[in-house]
Order: sequence, then structure tokens, then C-alpha cells
Amino acid sequence: MKRVSLVPPEHPHRAVIVDDYQPWVRFITTLLQNEGIDVVGTAEDGEKAIDVVGRLRPHIVLLDIGLPRLNGLDALTAIHRLSPSSKIVMVTQECSCNIAAEALSRGADGYVVKASAARDFIECIRVVNKGAKFVSRGLLRSESLSESEVTLTRVERYLLQVLREEGDVEKIVRILGVDKNRVELQLEQLAAKLHLNGVQNLIVFARALELEE
Repeated sequence: MKRVSLVPPEHPHRAVIVDDYQPWVRFITTLLQNEGIDVVGTAEDGEKAIDVVGRLRPHIVLLDIGLPRLNGLDALTAIHRLSPSSKIVMVTQECSCNIAAEALSRGADGYVVKASAARDFIECIRVVNKGAKFVSRGLLRSESLSESEVTLTRVERYLLQVLREEGDVEKIVRILGVDKNRVELQLEQLAAKLHLNGVQNLIVFARALELEE
């Protein structure tokens, strides 16, 4: 079911929430309203999400992954094609760096783990509204990573930071002034540590990740 607002379509603070768990929808609605964002529609599955977004063209779409009928990643692809100006934020229980990287490569602007939503959600909305990408730091503490926090060395954190800023292996080689094979090996090892499929997914992930000092 959905609630339709009288706010005009071009209004920059209109959101659609796509999730099949109503208590969560109410929680997210409250967070958005506290930020002055009007929830103009909701959907409980991926197919309805495409229809609702197509009709309402919201500024922000909050999209779960584990949806009935059509999963959130496939819905993301369709929504991004249908409404390219909408900011799409995945809000999900999926604590996988690899899935986050795939979502970003399909057109998502943000990826928030539900367990970290109380801390990360509003920050994510503010970041994507400025045209940047955001990935929840909770991904570095996920159960999918051996049920323990991933500990990054100072070198690994620096590599992620440079990847985030430059997004290109050749530029990293020039900045660090070291052998390309050594850099590629370090990046491959870091990707494996974060359970990411390859350096390209590591680059996608790093460009959206906000590293804590």
C-alpha cells in the first residue's frame, strides 16, 4: 500500500520505501520525516517498486534486497533505468561487501546495513543528496566476514583511501612510486580479505566507503 503526497513531483525531498517488513518501513519513515523528507509511496515487492517509482519519480528510493517476486538487485537495475535521476539507497540485512559492490555497479548511490542504520542511515541520505556514494561501515563488521571485525592495517587503510580518491590502479602506482605488480598483489590480497571478487569490485567498494579515522 502507498501514501501519496500533495508535494509536487519536482520537490527534492520525496522518498519511496521498498520493504516487506512494515515495522521497518515505519521506522525508516520516522527517520526521513525527521529530516524533512516526505514518504510519498511504499512497495512490498520488487515488481510493485518498479511501478510505484515509475509513477511517482521520487528523489530518493530506499530499497531492500530480500524482496518477494523480484529481488532488490534486479529491481534496482530496472528502477535505475526507469528513473535515472532518483537516488537509490539499498537498505538491507545483506552484510556482503561483494553484494554492496554489485549494487553500486548496477546504479545504487548508497548501501546501508540495517544493523548499522541507526548510525549510518541519515549520514547516507545526506551524502547521496550531495552526489557522492556511501557504503555502511558496518560491512567491515559483518557476520559474513568470519563473525569478527575485519582489522585493516595502516597500509590497507591507506590503499582504500587512495582507491576511493583516485579509483585507478595506474594512478596508485604513480602516487606510491612502487612496482605495479606489488600494488596489484596488495590490492588482490585486500579484495580477498574483504571477500570481494577481484580488484574491480574493490575499487567500486572503496569509492563509496567512508573510513573512520
